[in-house]
Amino acid sequence: MSISNIAQTLTEFTFYDTDVEPQIYSYEYVIALINECSDTSAISNIGKTILLSGLANPGNLVNTISWSGYEGWTTGVNSYDIYRTIDGGVPQFLASNQANIRFYEDDVAEFLTTKGEFCYQIKASENANPISNAISLSNEICLTQPPKIWIPNAFSINGINDEFKPVISFADFTTYRMIIYSRWGQQIFESRDIDLGWDGTKNGNLIQEGNYMYYIEIQDGSGKLYEERGSLTMLIFNAN
Repeated sequence: MSISNIAQTLTEFTFYDTDVEPQIYSYEYVIALINECSDTSAISNIGKTILLSGLANPGNLVNTISWSGYEGWTTGVNSYDIYRTIDGGVPQFLASNQANIRFYEDDVAEFLTTKGEFCYQIKASENANPISNAISLSNEICLTQPPKIWIPNAFSINGINDEFKPVISFADFTTYRMIIYSRWGQQIFESRDIDLGWDGTKNGNLIQEGNYMYYIEIQDGSGKLYEERGSLTMLIFNAN
């Protein structure tokens, strides 16, 4: 351990271990006090870090996280606090688990209009200890819900659905793009605004009803690209 990796205040030392993979492994640490004679005059308890992992479940719109228990406190762990960040925002307290419960299911159905990127971190708190009142933080993990894309196969001018556009959730809407083509590959319409659909016109003029092709692309919260291609039918109802 290099002395350059240690920062000292009047009451504590801080050591930064940069040669680790905290997303994959849990680590154990112990501190020994060496006197001027190179003898070990004191040694700390062994502390074992918390390893957090998780899985996004798009079928039921739930993120499931689990973690290893912190080890090393004489009085044990009092609780595990769960913190969540949405789309790179400020971490917010989510829930608190008893020491013997080391998993959590986060229902994210109410966040359909976000990019769908959820990051989590666990904070362990030491059981009643009048001397230290210590805490330990886990690694941070980020789970991304894939976009949910619903695309109609038809729309009707002068009808109930008189505009063609998809309904998309859990996506970065700044990356949205939709192109409408004729059956012969001629581009008719393009939109980069998720709220702007195709109204059956080209250059302001209504075109004939029939079958057309669409191409839709969008990225999720982690930057992964999703593409959809298919056909649609445009109908024209004559208003009487």
